[in-house]
Amino acid sequence: MSNSMLITVIVIAAVVVVALGVGLWTMSRRRHLQQRFGPEYERTVEAEGGRMAAERELRAREERHSAFELKELPSERRHQYTEEWSGVQERFVDRPEGSVGEADELVTRLMRERGYPTEGFSRQVRDLSVEHGRTLEHYRAAHDVIGGREHPVHPAAVDAAALVVTELVTNAVRHTDGPCSLDLALHEGLLDIDVTDTSSVPPLTRRPHLTGSGGWGWILVRHIARDVRVMPTSTGGKRIHVSMAVAG
Repeated sequence: MSNSMLITVIVIAAVVVVALGVGLWTMSRRRHLQQRFGPEYERTVEAEGGRMAAERELRAREERHSAFELKELPSERRHQYTEEWSGVQERFVDRPEGSVGEADELVTRLMRERGYPTEGFSRQVRDLSVEHGRTLEHYRAAHDVIGGREHPVHPAAVDAAALVVTELVTNAVRHTDGPCSLDLALHEGLLDIDVTDTSSVPPLTRRPHLTGSGGWGWILVRHIARDVRVMPTSTGGKRIHVSMAVAG
């Protein structure tokens, strides 16, 4: 083999090795973003018009998030927030039109106390997506269905739908080890909500605590909804189906 031929072979091999390394590095970074952001990754790809732009946006979120000086709340403050959330649930029965506003204000205060900036809903969602991308998808799904409705929806029904989705998804995340999914469909003034998880244990009605320590969630879901069913899945989990009227 001549020297020129040897140099050509070496250069081609070097280019292949570099390309392979870059490809593996890109795949590794992409896999990291997909695992960290969950459904938020594909949502950002669609919003930004491509994977490269989306990944730049998501890495920018990570960089911004890493600069936050987040702090864990002491146990007494966590208990206070838990009691406040239970209070929002209790008041929903008599005053549903204000419950989502109260809940939003509570979340904003919690974010601020933990060290998150609170610069408006869009910025809050982007900041929270770094650690809570999968949870945000559930709330966004509810917002999209209500926001893109064909039938007029009463404001109180928006609050009620948000509360039902919050309760079902929170319980699925809190009481199961595996993934959960949320499906929403709006038709003829009815909103169908389906939450699927990996646990076969159905929700239990507990005696609610008047002191604000919980027990109201499943009671409220059954009180609000027109139809509530718990069905086993083929994989050993369960699907909770809720249908509720939302058209005004």
